[in-house]
Amino acid sequence: MTAQRFFEFLRRWRVLLQILAALWFAAAYVWLRNDALLVSLESSVLDARFYARPIRPPPKDVMVIGVDETCLPDTPWTPAQLAAAPDLAYLTKSWPWDHAFWGKFTDRLLNAGAKVVALDFLFHDPSPGDIECGEVFDRHADKIAITSELIGSDNAMGGAQPIVEPVDDLVPEQGPEIVGLANFPPDDDGTVRRITHGFNRILLMHPELAGHPEKIKGLKPDLFSFTWIAATKALGHAPARDPAKPMVINYYYRSGYINTTTVADVLLNWHTHYQDGKVLQGKEIFIGALSETRFKDQQNTPFGKIPGVELQAVTFSNLVNGDWLRLAAAWVAPLLAITFALGSVLINLRIHSVLIKVGLFAAVLVGFLFVTQWLFNAEQLVIPVGGAFLGLVLCGGFGTVYDFLLERYERRRMLGVFETMVSPGVAKLVLSDREDFEHRLGGERRPVVILFSDIRGFTTWSEKVGPDALVAQLNEYFQGMVEVIQQEGGTVQKYIGDALMAAWGDVREQPLRECALQAVRAAWRMEQELKKLNDGWVGKPKREQLGFGIGINLGEGVVGRIGHTRRQEFTVMGDAVNLAARLESATKQYHQTILAGEHIYEHAKDTFDFRLADKMQVKGKTFAVPVYTPLGPKSATPPPGLAEYEAAIVKYYARDFTGAAEWFRAANEKMGGGDFLCENYLERCCAYRAEPPPPDWDGAWVLKEK
Repeated sequence: MTAQRFFEFLRRWRVLLQILAALWFAAAYVWLRNDALLVSLESSVLDARFYARPIRPPPKDVMVIGVDETCLPDTPWTPAQLAAAPDLAYLTKSWPWDHAFWGKFTDRLLNAGAKVVALDFLFHDPSPGDIECGEVFDRHADKIAITSELIGSDNAMGGAQPIVEPVDDLVPEQGPEIVGLANFPPDDDGTVRRITHGFNRILLMHPELAGHPEKIKGLKPDLFSFTWIAATKALGHAPARDPAKPMVINYYYRSGYINTTTVADVLLNWHTHYQDGKVLQGKEIFIGALSETRFKDQQNTPFGKIPGVELQAVTFSNLVNGDWLRLAAAWVAPLLAITFALGSVLINLRIHSVLIKVGLFAAVLVGFLFVTQWLFNAEQLVIPVGGAFLGLVLCGGFGTVYDFLLERYERRRMLGVFETMVSPGVAKLVLSDREDFEHRLGGERRPVVILFSDIRGFTTWSEKVGPDALVAQLNEYFQGMVEVIQQEGGTVQKYIGDALMAAWGDVREQPLRECALQAVRAAWRMEQELKKLNDGWVGKPKREQLGFGIGINLGEGVVGRIGHTRRQEFTVMGDAVNLAARLESATKQYHQTILAGEHIYEHAKDTFDFRLADKMQVKGKTFAVPVYTPLGPKSATPPPGLAEYEAAIVKYYARDFTGAAEWFRAANEKMGGGDFLCENYLERCCAYRAEPPPPDWDGAWVLKEK
């Protein structure tokens, strides 16, 4: 398939192909939305939502009492402190402390008004004070929670239980359950974002049953999380959610945001701060390890590492307050994916500007993120963004690139067609900057460079050959000339029979010096190109040797549209154009191929060698203009006779006609003889010596013809 057919296929089926691409994306997203990469994307967005959310007030009734470095045996307690707080003696012993301490400490907190005490420790090793502690736990079973720990999901260790349980003496034989699992399984990236509160012991001990739905039908959770147990005690009933479904944790900003103190602080300040119950009344207290060095109980969260006991307190607060994060229904993600994918197709089909498209895509994405963040802040609702984001970016990007490539192909195709009817400069201006072109259509005065070229003896030539040969050779001629003009940045304004008009500065802004240099270079190259064409036409039937004249002028012109409403041209008008045409015509009288106006000379004289042809006053004008002919690009060695010619010109316009004649003869000789300009000036010098010009003579030569 050729490129043209391929792009025609894309153009014809543009709408259908983009819709199919959107549907394909939506289907792929539904199929792959549980892929690790997409899950990681959603997790990263969730983490970012916590940072973007305003600071939330901490749970006021939740309190953490931690065991940190001040509570460990290395702390040097004074005799006065030990006398004021005798229980500090337990802290001077090596870890783990006697369970009797925890019984006393828990009983003290509950008697001071605490609503719930949840101890985030594994009481799995026997201790001398187990019976004493067990009595406290039995007496306050409706207000206490302690932990067990899931150590595996297989049964590979000789039938051992996969759960580490507290010693039997601490667990009441009757009454409410006080033991719950303390595990926080992290996501694949190691961050804890969700927790499951309800499990079934049979499935934990025999995970192979998970592949046999018929065998586990009817099994209900009979083992609960530590925080579920604590929340049930605080509420007086089970939390209002399914414990078997993962709960997305609603973090309260950052570590340390929950009211935290230490065991040592409570003991030391018990009589002065805690005993009266004002501080502890109604508090839901979590006791656990704060020392990372000793206990290694830190959990990765969206805000970095925090102590495990604080994470327990956060999930407990979620359950008690009912403010856990709620995931949108499963059908929301696919719906958003297909909606945004098809929406991006609609934008691509209706909007043509790439910048507007990108801006609109960005606005839609920002608006979507704003709405979903508002729902997250106000309703604790987590809306999945991966499908919407990828649908907008991938389908929008696909459609934008699709249309961009199609537009580039179409522009190149239209430019190729348009350039056969108008100048490439005009065609590019129309296709690339329509507003600027529309402005210029109304007419604009601006400095331009105009080049006219005309074939010599066209009438005689056209009478000698037939129309077919005439048109064929003209096309070959224009092919070469126009190619040079376009390569030098010029605009071919029009063809006038065998004549050609080109311009610089008409369709785009550029420095005048650049315009002048390009025009002179184009004229010089056109002369060389014509020599090549003539050499190629030698000996060919129905081909004649051609000559031409070129006039170049720089001046102010009016750029705009002229003509009938049904047939108009984008062209340049004004004195600058007229003088360029007169200069082209004057090449016949001065026997030069190229004549350039004074302003062209001023801008190009540092790059090209020129010589003054005359101070010419064209028919219908009252003033003379210096006219120059270019000799070629400057080189280290000036053209032969140029220095003598310039010396002759100086004497000529100083009215020293005898001296001028001598220099003109010397210049003519160095130029090989037969130089028309030298011989023309010699004739004038002879005439002026015989009959001197009037005193007000300025050297102007009036042309009698146009």
